[in-house]
Amino acid sequence: MGQISKWTTTRNSDTQAEVWNVISNPSFEAKNNSAKAIFNWSYNWTTSEVLECLNRNPQLELIIHEMNGMAAVSLPHILKDLKTKAEHIFYFQDKNYFTREERFEIATFLGEQSLRRINPNQKLRELYKYWSYAVMLSTEGLSVGQAQFIDKEKHLAPDSSVLSEHRVWIKALENLLAEGSAEAAEIPRSAKSAKDAKGLLKSLAKKVLKPKGAKNKGQDLSFTKVLGFPEIKKPDPRHWSKVLITGWYGTETAGDKAILGEIIHRLRSYNPQLEILISSIDLRVSWQTRIEMDLEVKHILIQEMHTALEDPKLDAVIMGGGPLMESSQILPIAKLFHGAALKGINRVIFGCGVGPIHTAPMSEQIAHIIKVSNVAFYRDQESLDYALRLGGDETNSKLACDPATAFINRWRTANPKRDDSKRISTMLREQTAEYDTKADIDSQNMVFPSRIAEVLVGLKKNSGTLEELNLIPMHVYWRGNDDRLLNLKIANQVAKNLSISSYLGYKGIYELVDSLSQSKLAIAMRYHGHIFSIALNIPFISLDYTGKKGKVSNLMQRLGLKDYSVKFEDFTPLVLKPKLEQIEANPEIESDLKSKTQELTAALEKAYQFFWN
Repeated sequence: MGQISKWTTTRNSDTQAEVWNVISNPSFEAKNNSAKAIFNWSYNWTTSEVLECLNRNPQLELIIHEMNGMAAVSLPHILKDLKTKAEHIFYFQDKNYFTREERFEIATFLGEQSLRRINPNQKLRELYKYWSYAVMLSTEGLSVGQAQFIDKEKHLAPDSSVLSEHRVWIKALENLLAEGSAEAAEIPRSAKSAKDAKGLLKSLAKKVLKPKGAKNKGQDLSFTKVLGFPEIKKPDPRHWSKVLITGWYGTETAGDKAILGEIIHRLRSYNPQLEILISSIDLRVSWQTRIEMDLEVKHILIQEMHTALEDPKLDAVIMGGGPLMESSQILPIAKLFHGAALKGINRVIFGCGVGPIHTAPMSEQIAHIIKVSNVAFYRDQESLDYALRLGGDETNSKLACDPATAFINRWRTANPKRDDSKRISTMLREQTAEYDTKADIDSQNMVFPSRIAEVLVGLKKNSGTLEELNLIPMHVYWRGNDDRLLNLKIANQVAKNLSISSYLGYKGIYELVDSLSQSKLAIAMRYHGHIFSIALNIPFISLDYTGKKGKVSNLMQRLGLKDYSVKFEDFTPLVLKPKLEQIEANPEIESDLKSKTQELTAALEKAYQFFWN
């Protein structure tokens, strides 16, 4: 059962409070109305076990979580479904045995807590932010090269000073964790009460959902028109000394990592000594990607990347991470491309998509990036056509494919697939208003887990050859919807019927691709779930969430795979059944996918040859 200790501490001169130290099994029941609980997270706990424990003890006033990898992975799911009003404090103490994956989980969890405006204690948010960077700045377990990169980029992290108030809190938490003795006044507090927290959340929601004034008020969204840009100084990448790659790095999905892998592979094939700089929206995410892919690259904050234009060694700026789409980060990218044009530096759109775009100011900025680019190849026909409508030059705008296709195909060639797989893999996401502004998104997302669970259980029952469910999260970061929140809902409904691979822990890009490659069948909703399945030659069903002219529809149409696609809003087990039967009846599908991969990568190679022969 594990150890559970009960301490009684003096809260003030009149009252005593229970303090429960839950060491390895959360099967306790508190009696005191002002009880506190300390969770020293065990790696053997399950999210349902902890959630049941907390909901069984609604009288808990304060819960202190000692952070490790298991806590960081589980707490986002647990906190979302809690029915209690307890305050939660998160305590971090660095441990040498933390893996890099655990460090990333802890960093991103604490990073999210540091941004939660529902917590009115600004200094507590600052402490969480400090810890979230400190855990990633550790060089424990890193290679010499990766440790040197971290050391050189420490100055890019936010102010790392610890306030005197922080030191008092940390000492009090340490005392409480060690022996259950700490004055209540010394423990950091978040919301004053549940009522205050709800009121603050309601107030913030009004400000976010109904902002005053015009859109983009106070921002200068126009550029000074320049009629003539100077000629490109070094058009041949074999002569480049330094490049800056920008995009949505710092929030990347597994697909974005694969794109980056292909860009770097191609650039270094021209010049192995090329210095590569990558802009970052969130350094913690960028550091993790660099470590897990063992990349020899440097980072710069996306807000400061225009300063790189002053470097005389810079020969190219590359938009190469995700589509040109509606985003607050488009403005610094547009300014970068404009500044590069004024200096005769190459401006490259590297296999990007275009859209969705919802506002005129954003359309203007994206159009400007497209117009000033001297090299532009796009991942699909729809994006190419959109770019031309926005003012792109037909002479330097070419059709290619998503660069991730080549990266995954190269991995598959070097890593043969197992033939005896009984695994079905999913790469799912919740729908967002980003692609469907009129639909009832909440209702669709509410019924989706049960529908997909019914399909998965039915597959095992009817096929007899699918015994393992592999719920793959393509995105494992709070910004942009963590896929594990959805996967957990699905897992809770199918756990009794299928053996489930680990679906909550963080997987690096190579581990994720290897996990997917050992699949007999896949269900892809994430766009790069489609790309990965195609390049790995895995038969798959497509759940199209991007609409009639969206990226998923365009890809499936281009490759003649529309018969294997179902619209997300129309998805039911009944609709999916004939699609699955069609796949099972096609013994040539794997070889078909292999030829389609060759078709896509040939288009990419053709674009490379056109611009950089």
